[in-house]
Amino acid sequence: MKRKKNLFTYILICCGIVVLVMGLTRSCFYSINQPFLRHTGKLIDKEKSGRYYAGFGMYSKNIYYWKNEVFGDTPIKMENADKETFKVLAEYFAKDKNGVYYESTVDTQVDASTFEVIAAYDNPDPNFCWVMKDNQHVYQFGNIVPSDEKKVFEIVQDANPAYFQHIGNEWSKDDQHVFFRYQKVDADVNTFANLNNYFSRDSNFLFSVRSTPSDDKTNVTYKIEKLKCNGNELEGIPENNNYVRTKTALYYNKEGNVSGVQIKETSDIESFYDDMWLKIDGKIVICGAWLTKPEVDANTFVSIGGDFFKDEKQVYFWKRNTRDVIPIDNADIQTFVNVGGYYAKDKNHVYYTNNLVPDANPQDFSYDETSGYGHSDDNVYVDGAKKTK
Repeated sequence: MKRKKNLFTYILICCGIVVLVMGLTRSCFYSINQPFLRHTGKLIDKEKSGRYYAGFGMYSKNIYYWKNEVFGDTPIKMENADKETFKVLAEYFAKDKNGVYYESTVDTQVDASTFEVIAAYDNPDPNFCWVMKDNQHVYQFGNIVPSDEKKVFEIVQDANPAYFQHIGNEWSKDDQHVFFRYQKVDADVNTFANLNNYFSRDSNFLFSVRSTPSDDKTNVTYKIEKLKCNGNELEGIPENNNYVRTKTALYYNKEGNVSGVQIKETSDIESFYDDMWLKIDGKIVICGAWLTKPEVDANTFVSIGGDFFKDEKQVYFWKRNTRDVIPIDNADIQTFVNVGGYYAKDKNHVYYTNNLVPDANPQDFSYDETSGYGHSDDNVYVDGAKKTK
């Protein structure tokens, strides 16, 4: 029995050593081309990418792509990659005499000798954070389909690679055309500029984008809306991505629907909550419209956080994406504080949105961001309601 136990201990120790070696060498099982221990050598160009490796030893003619760069990842052998002419272009791009690679997939349709990748701006969609071009064309990503010659890139029609540039928020232009998501837009290229996340302009129009998701949320349809105005006067609001202004008008984009209010050229504009709220000449604008609440004192109206507000007389709750605030009756202005998760409290009560939370003690009430639950004494609250045990 003791001998059997010692054997089991020995096996565990050996397994531990193997796992340690694998971790230290980033080794893994890799079918026939990558037996047990990792056989990739140095990074080819560590300044540009941490993913492309050359093989060594009996694998010295191979190029490998590491997709996840973590323990347990499997390096992908890049079939037919030519080590002598292989050049890393950027984090996910490389080329050799045979073609251009995105990750480990090759495209033989582009002109590899002149192909280049230029970092444009930070965007979670890789289609818009790079300019991909050769001497003849600008490219976007296409559908990668299995075939003898895989086509990674698609030509952007009518785009001039000599002048093409991304200008922000999926807009781009060259010397002749303006593009949104690589589709031509009827706009004056000479005066066109991207203003913020929601608006662009040329000399005659304000442009906004309406995005409509499909019923199953797998696709999005985009439509460009144009509003006639003096585009040369259009400018953004400092530290605000939802509004733009001219000398006499203010515009707001809500899901592609543009609304606005009339202002004066001398109007003082202050953003004060979540890019949706403004104070203008002693009045309040919410989501592109004047706040029509006579009892609200705009001069003392401030955010408490968590969509709670107050002025010198009253506390309010804002139901997000509406253009109204709801008074919270009997709330104590001096002690009212935001707790988190749409909960708030004062010296007398606990509130969820604009409603009282039953049997909650403001002296010990707390909100747990991880669980999303409120806690008071032995009670647990979900969305303002006491959770049954």
